[in-house]
This record gives sequence, structure tokens and C-alpha cells, in this order.
Amino acid sequence: MQSRTGMILGITFLAAIICVSYFGADQARAQVSFTYTAPATERSVEIGDTTKFFSTVTNTGSGSDTYDIYMIEKPPTPTDWWMRFCAGGICGDSTATHMQMSVNASDSDEVELDMLPRSTGTGKVTMKIVSQANPSVQDSITFTLRSASEVPVLNKWGLAIFIILLTGTGFYLIQRRLRLSKAN
Repeated sequence: MQSRTGMILGITFLAAIICVSYFGADQARAQVSFTYTAPATERSVEIGDTTKFFSTVTNTGSGSDTYDIYMIEKPPTPTDWWMRFCAGGICGDSTATHMQMSVNASDSDEVELDMLPRSTGTGKVTMKIVSQANPSVQDSITFTLRSASEVPVLNKWGLAIFIILLTGTGFYLIQRRLRLSKAN
């Protein structure tokens, strides 16, 4: 009788451990959450102008979490463009497409995407954030950069010369009118 009672207590104890482990894991997962926001997601620049897109990961869960951050190009940006991203104050090299960043509960940290267009075109880069505590909790933002060719130097100088000539002509006409009015 005593061994039967011991076996029943052992099975009950084992079942309790399994229930606590199973439901405890679900409870912890329910407390994993974050927000991912960006003030601007689209820009247009001239060739050669480095653009920085900033975004923020805010841990809204009850405990600290580490996030996997992926840089995904779809469709690919022009091959001669330079890009890199930084997470948690650490910047990867231009070939990095994955980094990690830890954020305490109720804190936030910044993700920065730097893009340098070296030709005319459009680049679309998606930054995807995945919680390591619960990989089903994830979010992403797509950033779009359009580049146009720079205004040629001749056109800039041409515009400056036109303004100078226009101003000079205006002064000449004013002086001429003043002379004519004095002569009358």
C-alpha cells in the first residue's frame, strides 16, 4: 500500500511540474512585447548624399529581451550603393545583414540605417525585429530612398550668372530712370 501511495504521489508531483513548466512558459511569453517605430520612412536625395533613417525599439514587456535585427533588401538596391546599419550603438560593416540588441523592460534603443546612393535609382530596405524570448513576436519597417542626379555645376553657375545679370540690369534701369527724371 505504501509503495502504491508513493507512486501516486510521484506521478502527481511529476504532473504538477509538467503543468507549471507548460503554463509558466505560456505566461512568460504573454509578457513579451515591443513596439517598433520610425519618424520617417521615405526620402529623396541627390547622388552622393548619405541619408540616415532612425527607428526605435521599445520593450513594452515585463522583462529584458534580446532582439534579432535583420536588414532585408527587396528588391535589391542598386549594386553600387553603400549601406550599413547600427543597433544599440554598435555599427556593423557594410556587409552585415544581422545584428542583436538587448533592451531592458520599459526601455528603448535606436536602430539606424545609413544609405549612400552612388547612382540614380530607388532603394528599399526592410528592417525586421524579432524577439528572442518569443520569436513569434516581431515587427518590421520598410525604408525607401530615391536618388536623382545632382544638378550639374554649369547649371548652378549659369543660374548664379543669370541672377547677377538680372540684378545688374535692374540697377542700370533704376539709375537710368533717375538720370532721366533729374534731366526733366
